[in-house]
Formats: sequence, C-alpha cells, structure tokens
Amino acid sequence: MRLLRLGDNGELSLTEDLIDNIPPYAILSHTWGEDVDEVTLKDLEAGSGESKKGYQKLSFCGKQARSDGLQFFWVDTCCINRANLVELSEAITSMFNWYRNAVKCYAYLADVSAPNVNDKDQIRRMWEAFQNSKWFRRGWTLQELLAPRSVEFFTQDEVLLGDKKILEQQIHQITGIPTSALHGGPLSDFSIDERLRWAANRVTKKKEDKAYCLLGIFDISMSLRYGEGDRAFVRLENKLNRSSKCREVLFLAPMHSDAEYAADGEVITWLSPSRPEELQVKVSALRHPGSGLWFTTGPLLSWLQDGAHRNSLMWITGKSGSGKTTLFSFAVDTVRRFASDNPATLSAYHYCAFSDPDSQQLVDILGSLALQVSAWHPSILEDLKEHFERDRAKKRGKTLQVWQLEQVLVKHIARFSSAIILVDALEESKDFFGSADCILRLMQQLPNLKVMVTSTRGAVAAGTKDWPHLIEVEMQPDEDIRSYVEAKLSDHAALRRLSSGSREKIKSALIGNADHSFRWVCLTLDDLCRRRTGNAVLQALKELPQGLNETYASMLSRIPASDTKIAREVLLWSSFAIRPLTITELSEAAILELSDTTLDQDSRLHEPEVILEICHGFLEYDADSGIVKLAHSSVRDFLKSEYERSDGNSFFGSKEDLANRSLMQKCLTYLMFDDFKSGVADNVFELNSRRQNFPLLDYTAQYWGLHASFATENEGRLAEKFFSTRALPGGGNYGAWVDCLYHNDMESLYHYLPDTEPLYFAASFGMAPVVRHLLSKSTPPDLERMGGRFGSTALQVACFRARKEVAEILVAAGADFWSDDEGSDQPACFWAFVNGWFDLVEYMVRLRPDIAAVLSLSTEDITWAKESQELYGQELRGGYTSLIPITDSDDEQSLLILYRPCHGFSESGAEPYDLSDNSLHI
Repeated sequence: MRLLRLGDNGELSLTEDLIDNIPPYAILSHTWGEDVDEVTLKDLEAGSGESKKGYQKLSFCGKQARSDGLQFFWVDTCCINRANLVELSEAITSMFNWYRNAVKCYAYLADVSAPNVNDKDQIRRMWEAFQNSKWFRRGWTLQELLAPRSVEFFTQDEVLLGDKKILEQQIHQITGIPTSALHGGPLSDFSIDERLRWAANRVTKKKEDKAYCLLGIFDISMSLRYGEGDRAFVRLENKLNRSSKCREVLFLAPMHSDAEYAADGEVITWLSPSRPEELQVKVSALRHPGSGLWFTTGPLLSWLQDGAHRNSLMWITGKSGSGKTTLFSFAVDTVRRFASDNPATLSAYHYCAFSDPDSQQLVDILGSLALQVSAWHPSILEDLKEHFERDRAKKRGKTLQVWQLEQVLVKHIARFSSAIILVDALEESKDFFGSADCILRLMQQLPNLKVMVTSTRGAVAAGTKDWPHLIEVEMQPDEDIRSYVEAKLSDHAALRRLSSGSREKIKSALIGNADHSFRWVCLTLDDLCRRRTGNAVLQALKELPQGLNETYASMLSRIPASDTKIAREVLLWSSFAIRPLTITELSEAAILELSDTTLDQDSRLHEPEVILEICHGFLEYDADSGIVKLAHSSVRDFLKSEYERSDGNSFFGSKEDLANRSLMQKCLTYLMFDDFKSGVADNVFELNSRRQNFPLLDYTAQYWGLHASFATENEGRLAEKFFSTRALPGGGNYGAWVDCLYHNDMESLYHYLPDTEPLYFAASFGMAPVVRHLLSKSTPPDLERMGGRFGSTALQVACFRARKEVAEILVAAGADFWSDDEGSDQPACFWAFVNGWFDLVEYMVRLRPDIAAVLSLSTEDITWAKESQELYGQELRGGYTSLIPITDSDDEQSLLILYRPCHGFSESGAEPYDLSDNSLHI
C-alpha cells in the first residue's frame, strides 16, 4: 500500500509500497472524471500532474488530513500502479479493508457546490444536488460508503456538509440502504439479495467492475479478468453459492428501483427497528463449544419431536447470569435446522435485549416476528404497508397497534403446517404481563404454533401456568460451567503456567461456588487471569466474593479513587440513558459538571476509550458501531439494587427517580452552554458543526424531556430558566434545542418555532412537574395556543401522546377538551377515549353534556366501555375491549378501537407509541 504525503511546500510525495507497520492515514472517496484529467502514479513519479483537473482533489485530501493530524493519505488514482495487473488485483482485493482501516474518509462531491449560507434557495438547491450526486450512483463508492466507520462529505468548494452519521437519514432515503448498515457493523448481517439491491443501477466505467466492486461487500476474493464481460457475474454467482442470477438484480432492475428499495427499507425499519439476527451472530460467536447439549439434545429435541402436543409452550427459567441467552442462541440454531428438515415449518425468534429499547416494546417484538414471516410470505408486508403509508404521510412515528399485528400474524402463520416462535428474556419487555398474554392469545388462535420463552420470572409469575400444554424447564448450567472452567485453565497462558495443584484448586473453588451463575464464573476467571503471580491467584481464591452482587462491589472497590467520579457517571448514564450512547457521547457525559458553561479540549478526556479501562468488566464496546452498553443485565440490576445502595460502594448506585433527575439536570446543563446562546443556527453547516463539536447534543436535545417525567419542583425551575432563553435573539438556547429537534425538517423549524410555546413541548414530553410550574406563573401561558408541526394545543398533544397526568392538569386548568386539532382532525376527548381514560372522559361529559350530545357520546357508552374493559382485562389482562361507536356515522374514524396493553401503559409508564421518534413530540 503506497501512501501520499503533502509537504510544507505543498508538494506531494509517495511512500514506498508498505506491507507492514502502515501509519495512520486518511483516504479519499470520489468519482473519477475523464482518465486524462486524473493524476496517475506515473505523473507523481515524474513530478508532474499539477496542471490536471484531478490534482485539486489530491491537494484537498492532503490539507484536510493535515488539519486532522494525519501525515499520510491515500487516493486510488495515483497510489496504484494500474499497469501492473498483479498489483491492481491485490489493491482491489484489499480496498474494502483499506477504507475500513482509514482513520478518516473524505467523500469529495465534485457536482455539489457550497451555497451562500444566507440564501435559502441556494441551500435547497445544494441539498438537491447532494441527493442527485453521481457519487451515490457509482459502483465503487458503495464500499467506500459502507466500509469506513465515518465518512465526511465535502462540496467541490471543500466545505464540510456533515458525516454519514449526521446525514444518515438523507443517505438512507437516497440509497435505500438501512441506517444500521451505515454504522460500520458486519455486512454479513444483511442477506445477499439485500446487499445486491444496494448496488442496483450503480454504474462503473468497465462492465466487469460492476462485479469486482462487490468483492469487499461480500468478503470474497476473485481474480480480475478484464475483458471477460458477463463471465464476471457468473463467477460472482459461483462464489456466492447462488443459483439465482446476480445480473437480474444488478442490471435488470427498473430505473425507479432505488426508490422502491428505499421504501421497502423504510417499511422494514418501521416494522422492526431491532435486528435479532445481529444479536444471534454476536452471542453465537461467544459460545463455548459443546455447551448447551443438556438442553438441545434433551428437553428441546423432545419438545420439537412431540407431534401429539403441537400447541405447547416451553418456559425456561433461570437466574440472571445463568446463561439463558447463550442457551437461547443454541436453541435458535437447533430450531432452524429442524424447520429446514421439515417442510412447511416456520421458525422465528426475538431477543428482548436489556440494552436495546427497540427490542422491548411488544409492538416491536411482534413486528420482528412479522418481518421474519415475510421471508416465506412477502404479502404480510403488503398487509401492513397501508399503516406505514398513513404514518409516513402524517410524518409521525409508528401508530401500529398490537392487535393489528396479532391479526396479521394469525392470518399468515395459519398457512404453515407448524410454526415455532422463540422469545428470549421476556422479562426485559416493557410489558411483561401484556407480552405473556399476547403469546397465549396467539396460541389460542393458532393450534399449529409452539412457543419457547426464556425468563428470570417463572410461568406462575407470568400468568401462563394454566396453559394446558406447558413445559417448564429450569436452567441446569453446571456441566457447561465445568467444561468452560476446564477449557479456560487449559487455554489461557497465565493459568496454564500454574501448577496442576493450583489449577485444581481454582477448578474446585469456581465450580463449588458458582451457584448456577455463568456470569459469576466468567468474571472471577477474568479477575484471576489479571493477577500477577500464582500466589496472588491463590490468595484471591481465599477471598472469593459470593454471588454477583459481591463480585460487582469488589470490582468497584478496586477502581482508583481518582477515577471513581468518572466511573460513577459512566455507569449512571449507561444504566439510565434512554438509548445506548456511543463512546464519544459517553466520554462527554462522564466529565460533564452542573457548573459547566462549555466543554473544551482541556476539560475532555484525552482518549474516550479510557472509560472502558476504568469500568473494566462493567461495559461492552462495539468497535464497529461505537456503541457502549452495560456488559450484562445483572450490572444494571446491581446498580439499582438495595444491596448496592446499602453497601459501602453506594456511591455508584442510584434509584430510578434520582437517576433520571440527575440526567435531566445534566442534559439541560449541556443545552444551556454558552455555545448555543445564539439560538437557531444560521444554516445547516453551523448546525452540523455544533453537532460534531458537541457530540452529546443530539442525545440531550432529544431525551431531556423524557428524563423530566421524574422532575421535582427544583427541576421545574431549571426547565423554566431554560425556556426563558426563548426571549434571546434567535430563540437563545431554547431555539438551538428546537433546531436540533427539527434538523431533518428545516422548513417546519422556520414555520413553527415562533408559534410553539414551551407549554406545548412540556405537555408532549409528559413533563407534569414542568407543566404545573408553567401554569403557576402569575401570567400563565395560553392553553389554546397551537404549536408543533400539526397545529395542536398542549392538551391535544398530551392526549395523543397518552400523557394522562399532564392531560388532567391541563383539563383542571380549563383547557378545551372538545376542539379538533389540525393533525388528526380529532378532539382531545377522542384520544382520551382511545387511551381508556374513561374517568376523565366521564368527568368531561358530565361537565359539558351539551357538547357530548353533539358527539353522541353518553355516560352509558362510557359505562359499557368500562365494563367491557374489566371483562376482557380480567380474562386476558389487556386485550381487546370492544369497538365502541361514538356517532351514528359509518365513517371509519367514528369508531374507537380500544386496545389497551397493560391498561394503556407499560410497567415503566411508557406508552405504546414509538418513544425513539421525536416527530411525535414536535
């Protein structure tokens, strides 16, 4: 690999062809012009090429690399000897990894010009040019988009537009590539057909390059034979072990297929925001060979082969850390093989991951299963597209309800002779009881369905004990633990060097004290492996902590005093943040003080990765996505437990209400930085610069309001102080916050920001204490002032978002319960009825019978609804209540379909709408 260097005098020089010890480098992604305009290796060796058009790209890349602290950079036009076919072949084979390993990747868009930042028409034309750039239509730039962990996009004027994280929604809409694929994760998580579709309608100068440019995408090697034409695709198909023709996807797709694939990708993301196959790959890679056989060759195999009880439920129970998720991954593989050997058998699975909120909502669990069913019956997506199109048209999050997904699943699963569904860690779902009831409802309607569930909570606790064909299995990991300990003692260099007697003591101590906890054994072995001498190992054996709680407390006690504050903040954010944070975000949060007015180079950590060292054993880091999560659900349980708060290490623990108040205060501290006092950014470049320079900005803007649901009067005053900045030029810090919320919809920002009062946002986020505080002011806000993108009052958005406490406060203050909003064309009472707030609706009917009479809504209707709810609630604990007409019209909107999972709320208080989509807030 040759690299370029830009000298102080502006001259370019080449390194020798490097094999090992390659220094950090930047890399350029661009579209080739005419061959005669590009600077070649021969030009550089001859000291010429400066007069060519392509030289400007090289100069730009060198200057940008230098500004990013990099001496070296790579450009394909001049770093490869294309006359040497062996070198060219090696370069093309290695190119995906070269882009993956680059410290920086700069995408130079030669057909996009920077606008006058004060000219909105020019800004609009610039984004149109970005959308239509040739860069998104060339074959080779596909891997240059996907391989690097970060890609920064520059105009031909060398102006930064943003990186692929900031622009991921625009890139997704242009290319149809799922945003999860843009995060730098393993592309093997996506099917061959899906990856081929990403390349559809992309062009290359040479026909064969249409195949060669995909080698890195599929992680395969293939010799280059320019001139072979279509034969390149035949060889590609053979390498992929495919009977279908790649050419049908790459060449025969209609020209509008990009838009179609983008729409399909949007439907898939909308339906199933989590990807269980990613977790399956990850967990499978960590399994110890030979473990799990007690289950897969015993209870599981018997269950699968039991033809007499096709409609049975297997419930696997085990303590946290006993290895249930690992066992589940073995079960997935076993069931898949069983299904492939038995025609017309469906298998689908889902992980309720404690660190992935997108995997925990019941509607998303069912969406994940529906997406897997679509592999056999694509028509299931057609049944759901109407809901998707309606949500997209109204620019709102997913309003698809559980009962609708149940109906679709029943319809399509009934077509199989048998079906097997597996769900891991059901206790991590936001609505444990509602999820258990949903499983029973599906099995009641589908006699061909078997379901397997793992959970820390037993069938009795879930209310499934009386299912006629219930099989309960307790985790039995002892043999797997023995096998794992023996393998570790044999394989790990430090442990292998110990005497046989010492190794036997370790084995005896760990197996004897494991108490069925795989997690405890893994942590203890990790600690022993870090000891410096054999005597230190033996001493540690004498002081073994008992159980996970003692183990975690011991680990915390070993953190140096100088690092404990950072560790506490890292663990606090990791435990209570609404979505997982990246390592850059988390390192920013770790050093944030309530007294801070900005953060600069001197106040930030030198290296974000230091938090992984400080919190060793507590965190899990995905280098591909940059996401940091707690290493195990038991870490979160420990930090929230009474044990931790009563122990000497209570410094690290926190109750949920206190933790959320702390995060709300930290978020508002960040949003109140002096850097954001100027308010709404003058242009998209300034906004993107803010988001890059302050990596925690997106999180604080999107989620501080959700943390505020635990606010006290003290936090209410803090929020009021933040809202008061709205009077500053540009809306002050308040305007900068709303700017971030609307960053994908600048037109709405300019149109709605002046009219949207803080009360609207407080109601939408469910900030009951803040709403009370705002209403208690001597000059309270206008209750009927409309705001947001859909022209709603505070009460209307509170009812739509199922914020009952806020709705009750606003009703008591005199807010109009009956007028329609401009978004849904429904009054607040409609959404209150849908939410099952019969007490509130009945109160308003008695208060204003004249208006209720116009809507044909009576107290008898409400009584009937309540009785229906109680009847079904007692039987199914939150299933269907009824179809209740509130007018005599046949109009579909005059029917209220009352569906109330767990009485309208999850155990945590979250509602059945998509909390990750802030379009519902604004």
